[in-house]
Amino acid sequence: MNENNSHQNVITAFLLLVVVIVIGIVGYMHIDDFSFVDAVYMTIITVSTVGFGEVHTLSDGGKLFTSVLILASIIVLGYAISMLTQKLIHSQMSFFYARNNKKRKVKKNGKTCNSCWIWQKWKTSS
Repeated sequence: MNENNSHQNVITAFLLLVVVIVIGIVGYMHIDDFSFVDAVYMTIITVSTVGFGEVHTLSDGGKLFTSVLILASIIVLGYAISMLTQKLIHSQMSFFYARNNKKRKVKKNGKTCNSCWIWQKWKTSS
């Protein structure tokens, strides 16, 4: 996976999270006539799976919507965490990959760098 693709996956994951939050807010406002503040609060406690309790009593449609919102948010949060972790690990490991590739290029080209030359001289003098 290249660096641009990894970066794009992280951005996509967090955009999906924003979309889930916006859908949650709009859904609560239309399904159960929540105010904007109540809809934001209900969406955040649902998406974050905190579950303090309902702001207002939910209708059957509101309960079904909440169930779908919980499932969607768990999937999107899992994807976001996985992409962020992958990006962090990729960026940490790129140092080691770059170093290993440099050693392979040196062997392939038959050229030596200064540190390789010093190592060879030290090795043969022992």
